[in-house]
Amino acid sequence: MHRSLKLTLTTLAAIALGLPAIAAAQGSSTVDPVAAKRGRVVWQKSGCMICHNIGLGRGAGPDLAGIHDRRTIEWLTAFLKNTTEMLQSDPIAQALLVQYKHIKMPQVLHNDADINAVLHYIAERSAKTDFRP
Repeated sequence: MHRSLKLTLTTLAAIALGLPAIAAAQGSSTVDPVAAKRGRVVWQKSGCMICHNIGLGRGAGPDLAGIHDRRTIEWLTAFLKNTTEMLQSDPIAQALLVQYKHIKMPQVLHNDADINAVLHYIAERSAKTDFRP
């Protein structure tokens, strides 16, 4: 699928879910700075930095810089909303579980507003790193 079509479909799906569009590729869309600011608070309160970095390399979990280039908004939202279920049923989540030595991400985010905010924060931070896909 062409990148521009993928971006369009991702954006349309985000709109259908009631979520503001987040860059599927760095710089291709705007990040909501208010949502990103809230996302930073949610990120910190949820302890995401214990296992994840954004542009600083792998930790106990994946470096999330550029995650919007590797996963769809739908997948990210489903994973963050239903982590345990995704780890049991989704082939990508299961492969990540094996790759990260069966360290399971806990279910920490439960509502769409927090998930959306964290995804905006990650997109904003990704754009500020030296990350290159």
